[in-house]
Amino acid sequence: MARTDTSALETIAYHGPILAVEDLRDSLRMITAVAMGPYLHFTEGKQLRTVHTQRLFDHEHIHGSRLCHDDTLIVWATTLLVYGKITRDSTGSVTGLSSTVKVDCEDWVLCGLSINGIIYVSTMHNELLAIDTTTATITERKQAPSRAILYSSWIHCLGPSKDDIVVVGGSVRWTCPVWQPYRPGAFREVEAHQGSVFSVRVYDDDELGTLVLSSSDDRNATLWRLRDGTVVGNYAGHGGRVWAALLRNGRIVTACEDAIVRVFDRKSGKCLQQFHGHRHGGHGVRALTISTLNTTPFAISAGEDASVKCWDISSTSSHSESLDRAIIALPSTDRKDWVRWVGFTDASATRICVVSNFGQVYTHHDGDQPLPSLRYVVPKAPVVAAGVSRNRVWFGLVSGDVHVVNKDTFEEPCTIHGAVKQQVGGIFTEVTTDEVVIVNRTGDVAIASEKEGVLGRYTVPGRKTSCCVLPNHVLLGTASGALWVVPRDGSAPTESRLFGSKVRVASVRVASRSGDGGKEVLCSGNDGTLVTCLWQETENGSITLQPIYTIRVAAIRHLLGVRRPSPSTSRLAWGFSGTHFLVWDADSLVERWKVDCGGQRRPYDLAFNEGQAKFVYADTAKWEFTIAREWGQSWMEEGTQFSGDHGRTIHGVCAVGADRRSFVTCSEDNSIKVYSPTFSESGAALDWRCSQTLDLHIGPVKCIGRRWTIYCHGARFGTRRRRYRITWYFLGMCRPVSTQRGWVGAKDDEVA
Repeated sequence: MARTDTSALETIAYHGPILAVEDLRDSLRMITAVAMGPYLHFTEGKQLRTVHTQRLFDHEHIHGSRLCHDDTLIVWATTLLVYGKITRDSTGSVTGLSSTVKVDCEDWVLCGLSINGIIYVSTMHNELLAIDTTTATITERKQAPSRAILYSSWIHCLGPSKDDIVVVGGSVRWTCPVWQPYRPGAFREVEAHQGSVFSVRVYDDDELGTLVLSSSDDRNATLWRLRDGTVVGNYAGHGGRVWAALLRNGRIVTACEDAIVRVFDRKSGKCLQQFHGHRHGGHGVRALTISTLNTTPFAISAGEDASVKCWDISSTSSHSESLDRAIIALPSTDRKDWVRWVGFTDASATRICVVSNFGQVYTHHDGDQPLPSLRYVVPKAPVVAAGVSRNRVWFGLVSGDVHVVNKDTFEEPCTIHGAVKQQVGGIFTEVTTDEVVIVNRTGDVAIASEKEGVLGRYTVPGRKTSCCVLPNHVLLGTASGALWVVPRDGSAPTESRLFGSKVRVASVRVASRSGDGGKEVLCSGNDGTLVTCLWQETENGSITLQPIYTIRVAAIRHLLGVRRPSPSTSRLAWGFSGTHFLVWDADSLVERWKVDCGGQRRPYDLAFNEGQAKFVYADTAKWEFTIAREWGQSWMEEGTQFSGDHGRTIHGVCAVGADRRSFVTCSEDNSIKVYSPTFSESGAALDWRCSQTLDLHIGPVKCIGRRWTIYCHGARFGTRRRRYRITWYFLGMCRPVSTQRGWVGAKDDEVA
């Protein structure tokens, strides 16, 4: 139907990166100004709760803001600039900007500063403008001797008069031009980087004088003296371009293209903290500010994923390298030996067990014990496989026998003779049971327990590389990409081909699915592919695995496993890429941890416990093993997040509700958002705000249409009207897989 109304359409959702966040210096409430498109959202507290939203521009995206010492907030978007005073109600909450005035500066605005009723503005072509706040007109223009294109700029006043104004820029020519517009001849260029300079900030320091902190395309942040350009600190180790850098209380905080926020010690240059949580892709973290709640400092970051996150940077001490990574040498022996297996033997991941080829069993208590101690010697060595169950340690031998001892005391030894034919190829254990799965390379599979011996024998072709034990079934992944379901009642096993013939099934896990109480199987291949399958039982009692969706973690070239550390956390995938061991959030595609371990791939073990991750690995060429640790909020938890608009292209929109005044949008950023209107006293819709966000999908949501049918990576989602819920379906299947209640359905004949 053609639209006859010629009035301007209201834009209710903006996508794109958040380029500006600004602390409003309220230590009691921690108020932050967040720019999203032409809107300025005022958030409060660590939870970043939106308390007020104000539209400042028509359609221009805000890319910078600054709160001056006279409480004037300056906000700029392209060539336009808006300024005003922060207003508050009787309780102290922000109610917006008063008397906002818009000025066209005729050049791209990079920075602004309010001094004595005059706003000074620096532009992309290194020009300084003076704007009279009473008349909102440009009264003066000053041009720098060099018109080099600037990426960034900062205006700072060294004294009480305008003659003391200094402008520091970051240019595309790898230099930082420094000039004083009201002092003729006061211009120079400082070479502090080997790339384009993306941000500059000026700080006063009692010890070193005025300092400039700049960040660049060369993946570094640099601190240098304004007086002579002498570098006093360099902060390296970033995985991409550094978009922003700030200095506060002896700490350097940086925002990087690799979507990581880092905290450095100003004097030593050592990285103290790393915060993961922003989604990878695009340009990472683009905006940064530091705020204070009571006396606790927080870094607030925003970026390409259109989210804002809050990080606690109050830690006054960092874990030393000796605690973050420890290399433990094993006691010397009279013959050449090497490590066959290493792993944790307790839930807290403090006791480590090391098994050598010749059956030497060493234990080490992380943190207390200085050196490993020899606890046991396995008879009839060599040992070719090992594993830890709930109460036992299992050793596989060349003869096909399996030796078992108590994992705490290393007493009560026993041997299961002839567990498999020929050499044991692997022992798969679970920490919740003392039943294990023993395999060899010729297809033999045995389920055994220490008390009852072999409980069952099966024949499954192929080399087994992963296993999951269930009460009535055993799942076995092979080196040829197949996943076998073996019934424990002796029925014939069934095969599901989930990967290519050259892909090794690295891990398999079974989890309960919310909604209908069914099961889903999470599998990973060593090519970086994650496959989620639906557990289905046919009429004849056999089990089939129906693939639901597949994603690839491209950063991990040799994927080794995937699971949820706890029911409330995301799925974590881990493996090797080059010389690094990587852990990624498989749901949001965020890198959580990276350990440079020389590319050594086995033996190893990984454990999660109370906000800490431990990774222990050994090099078979050395008589030692290494313990690596990651601590705190940056590992297990994301920072609190501001719920804004989409961060990527919006693919579809659908009107919902009885009056069709609310809208649901779907986007390239894998999310679905609900926009609800705010009404005036007369009932007219004034503005639309994002009232709910669903981040349930692992791929771009492509469209919304009739009956809210949404297509996402081969998945179809539909909702039934009158039941006030959304029920998700998958193509080719009739049964629902999850339900979200509290929604209002649209009529079948309504099409967005």
